[in-house]
Order: sequence, then structure tokens, then C-alpha cells
Amino acid sequence: MNILIQDEQCWICEKTSNIKGEITMHHCLPRHLNPKKNVVVPICQACHDKLNAHDMNGLFAFGYKITRTLNDVRRMTGKFYKNVMYKVTKKNKKGGYVENGRNTL
Repeated sequence: MNILIQDEQCWICEKTSNIKGEITMHHCLPRHLNPKKNVVVPICQACHDKLNAHDMNGLFAFGYKITRTLNDVRRMTGKFYKNVMYKVTKKNKKGGYVENGRNTL
């Protein structure tokens, strides 16, 4: 469901235009997020281009942060796994491993 704001004025720069296509409709929440409700406001094409460029830069920055976070988590879990496995499986003098108090070959 969209809440459509009908106006002949750009909501950013307040430019008024009667030329068809000069004023475009901008979804305040990106459509690819599939919001249940969205507000659609009129803005001029120049402001729309600036907003979309800003949104894309924000998306790229967000993607970069998510990628770094996932890499950090992967690195931390790898170190944790190696540390746990080192403590659980210690090599004994016979060449086997001690796992939970039992000798294995």
C-alpha cells in the first residue's frame, strides 16, 4: 500500500513544474525491500538523481560493513575452533591422540 502525495512542487528544492516528466515520484522506502506501507513523494528529476546516487552510496557502504563484519566473524570462529581442537586433541607420546581422556591411534 502506497501513501501517494499529490503535489506539483518538488519536496526537496520546492521547484514547481507543469511539464510532464519533470516532477517524478520517489518512494521513501526502497521498493526492493518490499515494505508493506510506503510514502511516495513528488520530486524533480535533478533531486531524484541526487537522492538515488546517495541511496546507492549508502547501500555500497552498508554492503562493505556487512562484508567486513562477516569476515571478522569467520576469522574469530576459525581461531576459536583451532583453539578448542588444540585443547581437546593433544598428541601423546605413543603417536595417538587423547580425546576426552581416551587414547586413539
